[in-house]
Amino acid sequence: MYRMRLLLDISHPSARQGLRNCHDMHRNLLRAFSDASRAEVGLLYRVFSGEKNVAVYVQSELEPDVTELLKVGFCADQNGCPLNITPLREKFKQGRSFRFNLLCYPSKKSKEKSGEGGNSRRVFLKSEEERVAWISRKGEQYGFSVTGVAEKTSFSLNGGKNGAPIHYYAVEYEGVLTIRDEARFWNGYCGGIGAGKPYGLGLLLLKSV
Repeated sequence: MYRMRLLLDISHPSARQGLRNCHDMHRNLLRAFSDASRAEVGLLYRVFSGEKNVAVYVQSELEPDVTELLKVGFCADQNGCPLNITPLREKFKQGRSFRFNLLCYPSKKSKEKSGEGGNSRRVFLKSEEERVAWISRKGEQYGFSVTGVAEKTSFSLNGGKNGAPIHYYAVEYEGVLTIRDEARFWNGYCGGIGAGKPYGLGLLLLKSV
């Protein structure tokens, strides 16, 4: 498992397009993995737009070829080399707590189909109470409990693929989690939390308490 931090050169056309369209950002990042699919790569990422720069955190099962990303407007900062984070698994012990930050799409499946013969649609949970209950359920699913959870920001995440619109209402959570099941927690940490993982959602960021 690898993680790295990159910066975006917003003077580059591909970088600007990636910020406008989450599918294009996803496609640009996959360039670092030859012809592998997102499922094979295990790609997760998170965009942070600051006053001075735009940073992108990238996590993957496969080691990325950073030289391919330089061609589409990414540039490695001084910490930009891919870091093998698999040894972190030894630190994720039952009972240990971490501060967490998570950008995700709190949602539920609707009975309404997305199209003829399509899958069930996902709909955004409109009340804060529902959304807090959602992240608690995700914790149970992935082997952790949460305390002190708060919604920090929310915004629309948009894009398009083959003429079909992509839209997620992203919510940023902060709080404290405590690991209850080490194997399930590692699966959630590696695989991401919730829907929209190809488009910059679901990457779990941790700090020691």
